[in-house]
Amino acid sequence: MSQPTFIADPSLYVLYVTLKPTIVIMGPVGSAKTSHIGAFLLDKAQKIRPCTDGVRRSRTLVTRSTYPELKSAWLATWKMWFGGISTIKDGDLLTIDINAQLPDGTRMEWQAVLLALEHKDDLGKLRGVEFTNAVINEGTTCASWVYHEVASRMSRYPARWQLGLSEDETIANGPDYWSGVVIDSNKPEEGLSKCDPTANWVYTMVECTAPKFPDAFEIIDQPGALTRTYNEETQRYEYKPNPAATYARLHNKGYNYWLDMLPGLEGKDDKIKILILNEFGMNVEGTPVFREYNRSRHEDEKVTPQHGRTIVIGCDSSGTFPAMVVMQRSLRLGKLVALDEVYDPEKGLEALIEEDLKPLLEKEYPGCPVVVVLDPSNPQRSGDHLTAQNLFVKAGFTAVLAPTNLWEPRRNVVQYYLRTGLLLLGPRAQILRQGMRGRYIYKHDRTGNAQPRPHKVRPIADIQDSLQYACLHYFYGDARSANDNLVKPEQRRRPAA
Repeated sequence: MSQPTFIADPSLYVLYVTLKPTIVIMGPVGSAKTSHIGAFLLDKAQKIRPCTDGVRRSRTLVTRSTYPELKSAWLATWKMWFGGISTIKDGDLLTIDINAQLPDGTRMEWQAVLLALEHKDDLGKLRGVEFTNAVINEGTTCASWVYHEVASRMSRYPARWQLGLSEDETIANGPDYWSGVVIDSNKPEEGLSKCDPTANWVYTMVECTAPKFPDAFEIIDQPGALTRTYNEETQRYEYKPNPAATYARLHNKGYNYWLDMLPGLEGKDDKIKILILNEFGMNVEGTPVFREYNRSRHEDEKVTPQHGRTIVIGCDSSGTFPAMVVMQRSLRLGKLVALDEVYDPEKGLEALIEEDLKPLLEKEYPGCPVVVVLDPSNPQRSGDHLTAQNLFVKAGFTAVLAPTNLWEPRRNVVQYYLRTGLLLLGPRAQILRQGMRGRYIYKHDRTGNAQPRPHKVRPIADIQDSLQYACLHYFYGDARSANDNLVKPEQRRRPAA
């Protein structure tokens, strides 16, 4: 059987010419990321400067979370393209060796060491093994410490004496020598902000660290396999092949490879974003609460407060960590706009009002009347027995209780505003956006069934609760003015948990 010919894809050309020490490749599933990294490693192995004996030596670490994943994914791809010229050994170490004579008379000796790094105890596997460069396969599934530990062990092989370097001579990355780490991944889960310390480390590297150190990072962002537009009439997305996805021409099924995935991903918008569109999404296990939400309809980067218009502040005060959402009905747009969030896990409600809410209102909403809408359970504070409503009134605010805190009416009213396109989230409502995009979920039980109430993860759930109270106030205020039916008295509230 003849060795297959590897055909390079133009969308990844920069991979072969960059000299930066950290390279991140993000692309859809099936976009040939792993295949190209294999070709890239061989290219570098053939070009590395020869040692004094005319041999071009290099050693690559390839890592992922588990050995089964390394073997079934990375190693399988390697065998498909380069197995005919490789010697693969699965003993104490899983290795790939290539020893080949090159046209210029030099010889290439390259080795890949495949190590699974899942727990910090696995670091013992790296002791005594020196590397030239490394690959972190499916980086988002690995812990952040893997990158830092791996990066600290690069450029140790070949040794200075093998390269014939003088005592004061050093090597920089160049055409004849590359030492660094290449990371491949689908688009990672999106953080609350670009520098969100709780976000996936690949996301933080790409969005926060790399822009600060452009000479140290090469970010390769492949085009999505498909494009999509939202059809207002059918209220569904429509998908078409993306001409910029040149890798599709190399696939057996062409664009049908990704188009055929869509039926199986029906209702899983974040999976479509990550696996097909190469967009940031939420890697969460559960069912999103508000599947009606989509960014194009419900997010607005330019919306600003309208001076003089009433502000409604939804507040969830029932838990240990109070949270607020600042909303306003836009006269120009005719929509409800969530403009700001107030949340600080280090502060109680009284401090949050005085130190965060009041300064925000003075700066962004001067002259606007304010109504605070609270969880109707309205629990008392231990010690002085003041309720959340008492604290807001004491601070000079008009404070009312939401019509109900039953889950179904709260969910239904937000769904109504989403379905009608009457709810917008402004650029400062970041936690709220993250919840809507997929972090606010019904978790599944062991049988795969969704729980009846959303998973309580802070601050996501607290901010969502605050939005629900504000939306209830708007909705039932509108209902009163239209003389419609209101919530029945027995549905208005339930005892505090």
